[in-house]
Amino acid sequence: MFATYNQAGVSLAYPENWTLEEDHDEEARLNLTITSPNTAFWTLIVYAEPLDLALLLDQTLAALKEEYPELESADTLEEVAGVPLLGKDATFFYLELTSTVHIRACHRGASTYLILSQSEDRELSRTAEVLDAITQSLLAGPPLTDETDVN
Repeated sequence: MFATYNQAGVSLAYPENWTLEEDHDEEARLNLTITSPNTAFWTLIVYAEPLDLALLLDQTLAALKEEYPELESADTLEEVAGVPLLGKDATFFYLELTSTVHIRACHRGASTYLILSQSEDRELSRTAEVLDAITQSLLAGPPLTDETDVN
């Protein structure tokens, strides 16, 4: 079964046994993190303005490299629900385990979405489709507009 989040102009579905946390900060209009019962998580950061996607991805990857210096990454481009996503796929080692993170960015209306999904690789075979489905449910809906401002 799925739970839904439909607030602040953002609508998505996620497994009901996963935990959703919502936050706001000075830089972003909205931060959502959905965490599995194990190691996987999916994060959405919504910025109020259209940011440079390549720069945002590079900054996000640089922050991850500070924590995981051995991180290896590759550029990617994909389309989900008709929305082109610029991205980076990365792997890193932590406590002798390999983890994979997918970082995606797109413009939605006047906003910028940054989507991160991450899982320890042994769990990834069970969670990859779920993480992708959360992204699909988000992008299948309408983009934020001035009428759905989250401030």
